[in-house]
Amino acid sequence: MTLNVEVNENKTRIQYIADGENKMFDFPFKIFNPEDLVVYFGDTVQSSDLYSVEIDSENQNGSILFATAPTAGTRITLSRELSIERTTYFQEQLAIRPKTLNQELDYQIACTQQLADAVNRTMILPVYSNDKNISMVLPEPQAGKAILWSSDGTKLENSSIEINNLTSQMQSLVEQATTSAQIATEKANIAAEALENITIPIPSSSDSGKFLTTDGSISSWATVPPPAELANKANTDLSNVSSNLDYVVESYQNGTDWYKIYKSGFVEQGGVSSTGTTVNFLKAFANTNYSITGNEKLSNQTNPWANTSFKAMNCTVSGFYCYLSNTNSQNNISATVSWRACGQGATE
Repeated sequence: MTLNVEVNENKTRIQYIADGENKMFDFPFKIFNPEDLVVYFGDTVQSSDLYSVEIDSENQNGSILFATAPTAGTRITLSRELSIERTTYFQEQLAIRPKTLNQELDYQIACTQQLADAVNRTMILPVYSNDKNISMVLPEPQAGKAILWSSDGTKLENSSIEINNLTSQMQSLVEQATTSAQIATEKANIAAEALENITIPIPSSSDSGKFLTTDGSISSWATVPPPAELANKANTDLSNVSSNLDYVVESYQNGTDWYKIYKSGFVEQGGVSSTGTTVNFLKAFANTNYSITGNEKLSNQTNPWANTSFKAMNCTVSGFYCYLSNTNSQNNISATVSWRACGQGATE
């Protein structure tokens, strides 16, 4: 017959490993009522209907008797679990009976032992730890996540990955890396075989701007032919543009003000201005032989004038006076004018 094995004995609980035959198990600590004893099979609390409790008050211990012997190999835990409370109230001017006082003190000591046992089974920092800025508060539970220390080592937090899937994720990454390495190796082998059949000629100064062509084992430097879609198109440096063709070399726009400068020095510029003001050109003209036109900008007028006529007065190379009149002999009408001037620009 296999004996029951006693493990993890302390002042508030005791454990056994059942042999499948024995029904009686002792507990070496005091309980005050049968309900104070809680019995576990593994991690499952057992109903008190399955056993009876016998208390030995004289020796401050007792035993339980199961109706049926627990299955062999079952870990049985007998634990004293008391309500943390005061059980006796001593009234003034009345005698205090030693038995009652001792019973109350025993109960409070038993509660203290129960708390000490619970603390011993919790996660605590060592006494020598510098725990001034360390928080032991657990984060909110997240399925599949592990609890770990933060990067600064001051608090606990959930991991960013699911630990249960870590192995499969790592396996997938390893397989992807292996496949990529195999593909790279195959490509390298193909390139190495191809290079074995190619003799690269030494380039000379006359080969500048040419590319290497291959035909089996024969290699030579050849001029790059222009693509068909680039025929009749200007080079990026405009080196193939005819000298008599004018084109924009500089442009600018800021709101309604703008200008364009051509290769020949011709300047176009314009903007939106109020009448009765002097308009300053963004770019000065070479002389006053420039052309200027303008129109009332109706989109900005709630009551546009009818039959208006734009006039540029006091024209200089750097600006003009903006003027507007109409057929009703109303002069210098207050309005907004959109204007454009073009001519030869001044040499800077």
